[in-house]
Amino acid sequence: MSDRPLGAQVRLGLALGLLAFAIGSIPFLMAPRACPDLVFSGVLGNWPDTEQHLAFIHHYERAWVIPNVLTSEPGQPFMLNLWFGLGGVIAGAFGDNPLIGWHALRLIGLCLFGVAVVLACNHFIPRGRRTLGGALALLPLSLALVPETVSWLSFLRGASSQDGNSVRYLFEQPQLTISAALVVLAMISIDRFHAQGGGRMPRMAIFSVVAIWLFHPFEFWAV
Repeated sequence: MSDRPLGAQVRLGLALGLLAFAIGSIPFLMAPRACPDLVFSGVLGNWPDTEQHLAFIHHYERAWVIPNVLTSEPGQPFMLNLWFGLGGVIAGAFGDNPLIGWHALRLIGLCLFGVAVVLACNHFIPRGRRTLGGALALLPLSLALVPETVSWLSFLRGASSQDGNSVRYLFEQPQLTISAALVVLAMISIDRFHAQGGGRMPRMAIFSVVAIWLFHPFEFWAV
């Protein structure tokens, strides 16, 4: 990654995100063939969180606010989350399919993460080491789920915690992928703000923080 115009950096980041999505989708395609006598649910790895998020997406297909599904107590719909809401819109457009909405969020998250990685490499890493930096950021994400379906790599299945913010967890959960991307973009903006002596408003940092506020999976806003 050499010094490139901003537009070229964004295009490269999008291409890397698409590549990571394609490679990371291989386990989802291989899983039904691994056990032909069983029905593949469409979920790999972190069942509890993914099933919960699919339920959120399903609810958001029908309304922009949903009831508090985290409690058994009855109540009026009031919970808003723009990230799962976007997944619901996409799922509804594809015939009431929350899995398609979830994978669409995974694609969006990885593309934005790819852009953030390229921008960060060009901003923080010296020339000559940027390609290595980008590879170290993206390659583990692309291969994170392969051990689930490749038997001779099964020894890697316990390499990371399902409940920690590990590289694999980052890849499995699209809402964390986009959160990581927004954090990286905020870091770039804040560093530029300091380098310029505070002369310009760090707009990207402000946008990223507000976006995380509205997109993060644990933030549901009462409306």
